Amino acid sequence: MKKIIYHFLLYFLFIAHPAESFSQCKPAIKIDGNINVVDANDRFGVPLPFWLKEGQTLSVSSSVHSISVIEFSVNGSSLEFSQILSITSPTPVSVPSGKVWKLESVSKSNNSSSYQSATFSPGTFTWTVPSCAEQICVEAWAGGGGGGGNYNSGSPYATGAGGGGGGFGSQCF
Repeated sequence: MKKIIYHFLLYFLFIAHPAESFSQCKPAIKIDGNINVVDANDRFGVPLPFWLKEGQTLSVSSSVHSISVIEFSVNGSSLEFSQILSITSPTPVSVPSGKVWKLESVSKSNNSSSYQSATFSPGTFTWTVPSCAEQICVEAWAGGGGGGGNYNSGSPYATGAGGGGGGFGSQCF
């Protein structure tokens, strides 16, 4: 009997009642045409600050508004400050000859392609996960049950019990 109740509860929580799911894309930049997530905690991510040498290319990619760059001129074995740049183009920009770039920070864009949310009501739905999503979180809420009525109107102590609390479930994948 417990198995049937659990299956019903899962059906009730995740299918029969509204649920919300959302995803957030991590900021990414292109270095030499290769997409790199900007995140020191991601094993494939680029930690900042990050250095580029002459001839390498840089451009913004998904969820990035701009990249803050400090340019240095190479003078023998020392570096001399040249200028501060803000890279905002998806078209690759090359590090000039005799220069190096220090990538300092990334300004993330706040747009609908970097954060997506969807609310579902009872039924079956299809939702396409954004290609840059690294994590999908789902929340499901269920309404509570109604309380029992007064089953013996002649007795002041013979009232029904209160309704059951609503259900909630969440999981990130």
